[in-house]
Amino acid sequence: SFTLGGCIYSANFPFSYNNRDQCQFTPTGNGILKVNSFETQFDYDILTLFKKDQNQDQDYSGQIGPNGQIIYSNESILWNTDAEYTLSGFDICFTDLGSGGGYYLNENSA
Repeated sequence: SFTLGGCIYSANFPFSYNNRDQCQFTPTGNGILKVNSFETQFDYDILTLFKKDQNQDQDYSGQIGPNGQIIYSNESILWNTDAEYTLSGFDICFTDLGSGGGYYLNENSA
């Protein structure tokens, strides 16, 4: 996975992502997630939105991504895949809550 001008993509997007892939993304500002494409193996290849209130952490898989979710700079996104079956993955962009423009994410590969 990598970041590009306010967007994150699964590895190889729009082609199949890798097995046993894991990446963590941390925003540099506060923003709203806009899902352009989301297709992962349901219940096995999971994108987790870690919220500052841990009781609100959310997992996404299958064809339902975190569209419209707000993410803050003290929160993160974790992408984790298993060892079988891969699909096209995700293309998710961010709009800055402050200015309405895009912003970059810092990526930490695990």
